[in-house]
Amino acid sequence: RALFGATSATIFEIVGSDLAALARDGLTDRELGGWERVPLETSSPVTDAARERRPVWIESRAGWRERYPELAPEAERRGFGAGVALPLVAGEDVVGAVALAFDEDRRFGAADRDTARGLAEACGQALARARLQRRAEIERARRKHPESLDAYDLYLRALPHVLANTADDCDRALALLGAALDLEPGYLPAHGHAAWCHEQRYLRGGFDPADRE
Repeated sequence: RALFGATSATIFEIVGSDLAALARDGLTDRELGGWERVPLETSSPVTDAARERRPVWIESRAGWRERYPELAPEAERRGFGAGVALPLVAGEDVVGAVALAFDEDRRFGAADRDTARGLAEACGQALARARLQRRAEIERARRKHPESLDAYDLYLRALPHVLANTADDCDRALALLGAALDLEPGYLPAHGHAAWCHEQRYLRGGFDPADRE
């Protein structure tokens, strides 16, 4: 973000048919809002970049109105000028996308575009390695005998259900995360993912007040 003078930067990972926010800089949870998880079929710079495997360059507020008129009011409300979205590619696969927002209009010259593509390529490779490591750790946890599972193993077993983001999977994830927290009550990643699952159950399950407690 600092290299380009962007107001905010968000890295998204492809999870099934969605883009899920993986890391962000310059945005609060409230500001990220509905963009925490967005269907790939949505028309937006970041989803278009991931789906079509091409960068999207928006250099002005007028560019938002011209290319994404349905998003222009939100961009104006957030104070966005220019915006950039780039696919994160590893080999033949698109593994995610990165979105940069600027508070002023900006022209992106050839050097800017080359630098952005190079950084996106490096980020894509790093994300792919992290995904492989995560899958390997989850598989290791799955193979362990139940009586030998520790809090981290239970957390790893819960992750695929957390990422699936359905009501049933949230229930399964919460059972595993609860078991992890029984073993290690201060385990912050388990607390964080459990809170996410309760939020999703609240939003998708009819706004049950029990999920807000």
